[in-house]
Parts: sequence; structure tokens; C-alpha cells
Amino acid sequence: AELARPELLNADADKSEFLSLYRSGKLEGSGNAFVVFRKKSVCSAVRDKFNGIWIRYTATTTDVEEIKRLKSALGEACLGSFLDTCSDGISDSEARKERSFARVQVAVEIAGESWYPGTRVYDADSVAPGKPMVVERMAKVIDDSTEPTTALWSNMGKGRCRRKQRMFQGVRKVLTVWTAIGILVYAPIAYYITIPFGLAQHSPSPLTGQFVGIALAVAGLVLDSVAWNATAFVGFHSKTKQDSVFVVMSTLTNLLNTFLFGGGGLLYYIAQGFNTVDMSDLSENSPRKLRRELELFRAFFVFLIPGWLFAGIITGKFMGIVIPVVQTFLMARLAYVWRWVPRPIAALVCMILPGSPPATWLSAREAEVMFAPPNMSVAWEYNVYIVTPSVCFLALFVMSAQAWKIFAFLALWAFMMYLIHRFVTVPTSRKETVGESLDETAEKLWGIPLAIVLASFGFWGVRCEALGSNDALTSYWIVLLLFLFGLLLHQFALQLLGPHSLAHTDLVDRSYEDVRRKLRYTWFNVNPVHVLKSRFCPEELGPERAGIIAPIPFEFGKEYLQLS
Repeated sequence: AELARPELLNADADKSEFLSLYRSGKLEGSGNAFVVFRKKSVCSAVRDKFNGIWIRYTATTTDVEEIKRLKSALGEACLGSFLDTCSDGISDSEARKERSFARVQVAVEIAGESWYPGTRVYDADSVAPGKPMVVERMAKVIDDSTEPTTALWSNMGKGRCRRKQRMFQGVRKVLTVWTAIGILVYAPIAYYITIPFGLAQHSPSPLTGQFVGIALAVAGLVLDSVAWNATAFVGFHSKTKQDSVFVVMSTLTNLLNTFLFGGGGLLYYIAQGFNTVDMSDLSENSPRKLRRELELFRAFFVFLIPGWLFAGIITGKFMGIVIPVVQTFLMARLAYVWRWVPRPIAALVCMILPGSPPATWLSAREAEVMFAPPNMSVAWEYNVYIVTPSVCFLALFVMSAQAWKIFAFLALWAFMMYLIHRFVTVPTSRKETVGESLDETAEKLWGIPLAIVLASFGFWGVRCEALGSNDALTSYWIVLLLFLFGLLLHQFALQLLGPHSLAHTDLVDRSYEDVRRKLRYTWFNVNPVHVLKSRFCPEELGPERAGIIAPIPFEFGKEYLQLS
């Protein structure tokens, strides 16, 4: 929900509605609950007026290791009364009675629930396996609302501690694959191409340079796939959060991958030709120095175009659009059309097909699932638009009269990307919902290529001795300072002028029913458990189920099913 107009807020009514949700038991359990408000102003009031509500309940665990972790996470014993927002079932005098408790200092996971710092455990001295524990913890109200279609329902049971563990495991997986790529791809390139040509003081052929660029582009695609799997493995509750983390991870890994391994391939030319021409005194230069710097630019140009710059587009789109369709088509014919294939092999092929259809008969619905188009996956596209300009902008640090060619090819690359997305990706992809924070994250990362341009200004200022001495290495600190200043300036400009800094207000506070009729998706028809309840046991939804029953799940491309 968007923030509503302040004059529509009613803190007392909002508090009453919020507490009624708690009394009905709808906020108890794992702590991961979504509340659907009838008015956006109510949702806004809850977020603005409440940090959360204190929930008191009894927890039990028989795991000895969990009890040990809990005891090590508890602080010193204190005295205090219950903080439960709603003290139903006990008298006021009993609720105000002082009791001994200890606060959790470090987040721990107990009986499948995450107990965050600040959680109260009463009578902490008597905590033991199998013994009930009286616990009070705050169910926090999230800072930002989440679209129903961006909620990852299958991850709702994963607590904070478990997500942290999976985050470290994902980072380790990315680093492992990165090391393997270095050993299997870049080490042979360095051994058979970079080092021999460097020792011979000879440039590799254009075809060899293209091969190195293509290898780097394909390795980047593999690294992106691993980063995506690692991010999805963490178990984020929101798809927007998952996509934002993936954009940051894929951008940084691709930048480091390109700078380290791409720079390693050009190491000989960088050592021989980078910053060799003295711009402060041209009479001190020799044709050999000028030729070395021009050779550096030529090697960089051959590395970029067309191998690295265009191989990623062709390879990535071919692997993501063409190969899955052809592969599914051939495997479907192998399993259902070509009858000469042995049944055990056909059954094995059916297990690999999307949806795992039975080997006996392929229904229309199973065929539809099998050939369903992929999601738009906007998060996959952002890092390309940040890494590619950043690498091309490095040409600003090398002296050459032909530097404009790189930016001409960069403009051609941007035009090709537009055509591919407009006429290939969009028509062959399925719509999906992304949050504002994903676009905001990408805009912040766009400060990297802009800061590189500002850093090149300082670099040439030192080379011309306008901002320092070319002979003193300490003068080049200004390049790093200007790069950091460019990042900070970009972030400040986004906060000052960007659309994300503006207040998100609605001119009209529309009702829940009006929004539901327009969007067709709700918190109910995208929740798989609620849909199953609505379809097979609607009596479990209570007497007011008429407004929340949702027997048909929402799916993009099948909005018409919600009309019935």
C-alpha cells in the first residue's frame, strides 16, 4: 500500500483494529504474518504509529543444542512485568506483577522460530529441554509494504538465523565457482596466450583476442547463474529483496571478474604502455613510448570488440531463449512422439521435462506448463547495463585518437539491447512484478560508471600536472578520491532529486474491493495454502469466508480466470 494523506489517519481506530487482529490469533505463530487492511490509510497509520506488538506465548523444545545456544545468548536476569500488548486471560494485578526474566542478546533459532535480540524469556534460570518457557517477543511491523505477487511464500518458514547461514553458504558457493573458473579458464589463457605473447613482445591476432573476450563473457554468464542460484537459496521472504541482493552481487562479481581476469589478459600491455607518455613535457617522449601506449589501446579494443561486448548478448539470449525451447521440443518428441524409444528412457526424459508430466499421456495443461514462457527476470538485466559501460569507460585512461570507436560500438550495443528486449525478450517472456527498491538499487549502482568518468578527469589532470606532479605517485590519490566523491555525489543527487526521495501519496484512498477488481491479485489468491483451503476445506476459513475465499490461484497471463 502507498502512504495515504495525513488527514485520513485515525490512530485510535487503527490501534483498535490492530489489537483485534491479535486477539483473534491472526498474528500468533512464526512471527511471519501479513495483515490485509481495507484502507491504505490504515496500513500507513500502523507503520507510522507502531513499532510492533508484544506477544506472549509458551514455547517448548527438546533439542539440547538449542537450549545450550539459548543459554549462551541470554543476558543477566532482570525484574519486570509482562509487556504483552493484550493481556487476555489474566487479571491486571497479575499482569503488573514483577517476574524474573532475561533478554536474548544474539539472535537464535528455537523450535523453528527466530528469537531476535530483546526477546524476553521468563524464569530463564530454569530453562531445560522439554520444559515450557514463557516468552515475550515483539512482532515488528515492516518498514515497507510488499506486493502480494512479490511474496515468496515457500520461504516464509525460514527464520533470520537460517537465512544468515544460507547467505554464507551462497557466498562460499560463488567463490568456489569463481576459483574454478580461474583455474579452468583463465589460467590456461594466461599460460598459453598472455604469457607467451608477452615474452615474445608481440600482439596476439585479432581472432585470438576475440576468443579471450568470448571466454570472459561466457564465464560471466556462468557466474551470474551461480550467483542467482545462491541468492534464491538464501530464502528471502520478498522477491524484491531477493532481486536487489542479486543485482548487487552479480554487479560486483562481474566487475571484479572483468577487472581481474580481463586486466590479467592485458597485463603485458598495461606494464609496457600504461602512462608511459609524459604529457607535461612532450620533448621527453620517444616514438617507442607513444607506440607502447597505442599498443595498449589496440589490445584493449581487440579484447572488447566484438568478443566481450557482443558475445554476452548473443550467448546469453541464445542460451536463455532458444536453447530451452528447442531442448523441450526435442525431449517432448522423444518421450511422446517417437514410439521406438524404450519406455524406461522415455520415463526418465519425462522426469527432466518442466512439470515432470507422466510418460503415459500428455494433457493440454501439462503441455502448457512444459512450454510456458520464462519470467521477465528484470534483475538479470541490470548488472549488464552497469558493468558494460564501466569497462568501456576505462578507455578514458588510455591515450589514443581512436578512443571514440569504443563509445560508438557502445552506442551500437545499447541500440541492439533495445531491439532485443523490445522485440525478443518482452514478447517471449511472462510478466512479473518487481518492487521500487530494485530500480532504486540499480540507480545507486549506476554511480559506479559515472564515478569512473570523474576519476578519469583527475587522472588526466595529474598527467598534465594540473592537479599534481606526474612523477609523484602520491598525486594519483586524487583519482581514488574523485571516484569516491563521484559515488557520494551520485547518491546525494538521487536523494535530493530522485523520485524515490519524494513522499509516496495517493490522491484518492481507494478501498480494498476497488483495488482488487482492478489488479485481480490479492493476498489471498497468491497464497498457495489459502487457495488450497478455499478449494478443499472452505469451512476452515470461518463464517466470514465470503470476502476472502479464493479457490483459483492467480497467475500472470491467466488473469481472466479471476473473472469467474
